[in-house]
Amino acid sequence: MQALKSMTSRLMLPALLGLLCFTAFAPSTPAQNIEPERWENGVTEAWWVDGETVSKEELAAARSLWKAIEDENRAVSNEWAGDYFIGSDTHGSYLRFSREKGFVLAQVDKCQARLMGLSYGKVIVTPTLVQLLPEHGARSTHTHAAHGQATASKYIPVVWRGSHHLIPETEMADFGDYIVGLGKYNAWVRDGFMYGESVEFFSKLESESAGGEGQTIVPPGYERYLKKPIDAKIVKVGTGHRRVNRENEWWDELIIPVSLNVGSAEGVKSGMIFRLIGTRGFGGFGESVEVRSVGLHASGGVVVRTIRKSPCVKYQETDDCANPEYERLVTGWAVTTDPFK
Repeated sequence: MQALKSMTSRLMLPALLGLLCFTAFAPSTPAQNIEPERWENGVTEAWWVDGETVSKEELAAARSLWKAIEDENRAVSNEWAGDYFIGSDTHGSYLRFSREKGFVLAQVDKCQARLMGLSYGKVIVTPTLVQLLPEHGARSTHTHAAHGQATASKYIPVVWRGSHHLIPETEMADFGDYIVGLGKYNAWVRDGFMYGESVEFFSKLESESAGGEGQTIVPPGYERYLKKPIDAKIVKVGTGHRRVNRENEWWDELIIPVSLNVGSAEGVKSGMIFRLIGTRGFGGFGESVEVRSVGLHASGGVVVRTIRKSPCVKYQETDDCANPEYERLVTGWAVTTDPFK
């Protein structure tokens, strides 16, 4: 059931995001009959700004500072200064800063291209810290727009996968888990989908795509937060059995037990998810092992695959009742918590 639910969620997410945007797009009642102002920001589509979020005077000051920061960054090269984003396809925060002029932080409802919150002020930039010193902060009028990390004031500059990121000083441990698929991010490893749908930490909007391989670089003293993924191999494949899915008319699940050569000594916990490297399951998505039992240097888990009902129930006239094609599980297959291998 978990495999089918995961697959269904992935297939439905684009439609779900569209529904969320459609719902959010319902126009709000103009309490003050103030004509929204259009802000051509230069990093994404223009934002609409109304007087409930920020006054015309505050908006003018922010827009002037936004342009001054851009001009400084064009004239004076600085590795960390520039434009950053954090968030998702529906809501997010855009940060622009330069060493001398300061910063502007805009929280945006991307569905409506509407500014939901705004702050700006001075900034301190050192090789080990980027600190925002707000002089003005308009409270966000939308709970989804106010991403928690967008409210931090001290950020650690980090180079990861060839790109620049700003990590809240208090969340470096979370970042260490994020990049190797551990802790609260381990559930994302099941198919890697969330890693492509949400920008969890401020990421620089590079002029060219910088994503890829490369050493993770943190300031001295922060190396202790970096972790290694747990890599393992399948050392035994058991006989699969059918689990009837009473909630689905066409599909059941094939539960295949497997054994891994890592255990609690290597950091494995019951419920942990490992990706099968290089495999593609039903719908082209990656497969995973869910750990069910843990020993000192070994653990047991299951691979869940989607199969047709027996006897088959056709979902359309031309349905040939064929099962999805999977690669046969064999010993020696590599698995990992790393979402990027």
